[in-house]
Amino acid sequence: ERGCIVCPVSSQIFQRALLIVPVNVLSNWATEINKWVNSKEDMIKISVYKLEGSKEERISAIRNWREGGGVLLITLDTFCRIINKDTTFSERNEIEVREGLLTPNLVV
Repeated sequence: ERGCIVCPVSSQIFQRALLIVPVNVLSNWATEINKWVNSKEDMIKISVYKLEGSKEERISAIRNWREGGGVLLITLDTFCRIINKDTTFSERNEIEVREGLLTPNLVV
């Protein structure tokens, strides 16, 4: 099954993980996850989404992550701007985006 993450300490299974990272390592995290997890034949593949680009691209990334699971990479600045409503979305999208960011299974 694609998109499930197993914690090596507790063996708990997570569908959606939110990784809040510094802007200068956002792409590095995506590269490392793909290198160490998704390139291995015997491991379950994990979808990786980076929250960057236009509003439409960010909304699409959050929507895909919520529906399909995996890892969503976001910078602290972007996370704070969205949660504090400094970034505006349509009313429907704002609810979906904020709810998505506030209800992951795991935050790192």
